[in-house]
Amino acid sequence: MAVQWNDLQMNPISKVKLLHEDNEKMWVLSPEEEVRLLEECHKRPQKRVYLRDLVELAIYTGMRLDETFGLRWSHVHLEEKYLYVAETKNHQARNVPMNETVEKILRRRNVTELGDYVFENAGGNRLTVLTNAFWRAVKEVNLYRREMVDGRMVKVRFRFHDCRHTFGSRLGMNGADLKTIMEIMGHKTPKMAMRYQHPSPSHKLEAVRSLDKTGKIFTPKVTPQKIVNL
Repeated sequence: MAVQWNDLQMNPISKVKLLHEDNEKMWVLSPEEEVRLLEECHKRPQKRVYLRDLVELAIYTGMRLDETFGLRWSHVHLEEKYLYVAETKNHQARNVPMNETVEKILRRRNVTELGDYVFENAGGNRLTVLTNAFWRAVKEVNLYRREMVDGRMVKVRFRFHDCRHTFGSRLGMNGADLKTIMEIMGHKTPKMAMRYQHPSPSHKLEAVRSLDKTGKIFTPKVTPQKIVNL
């Protein structure tokens, strides 16, 4: 920025080799964890009930938090089965296909919400921050785990952004190709979408277990041969 503002002629650290940033760590919800989280979100007291719908929409669209906050009813195309995401991180709008789960959420909210935005606060205005009720729900269902960070074990909790990771990983595990994942999730480069090509541990386990069945089907029978003396 100093170079752009003409305060410096050149970036003094432009040739410094940067440390590798490990941004691959993410939390993919299991079906059981998803059920427990959504049920707890539904229990959270709010002046305007929206938390469960907000979280479930993120899990089934992969939209970022700000993208979800910025979703207007004019961007919802129920008949054509897609959402128009206008406010994106890379400033490039995209269409997100709508499955049955998302359609049910939106049709339900379309009856109760009368403002411009799909999700609004108690005053009928656009949401700007994630309610603390989400973090209380995460705590209540104990969505915590221990990870190695900077050489030491720390306790981490499930984040709202992990709803997006869950969506992308499920697409990858269900066989979606890299280009499809990129376009739906709004990635500019394949590198960002590649993380969703690495299945979860349980998915890998099921993959190798499938070989047990294959071996049982195709294992040939060995018949002892008579030795004939010539």
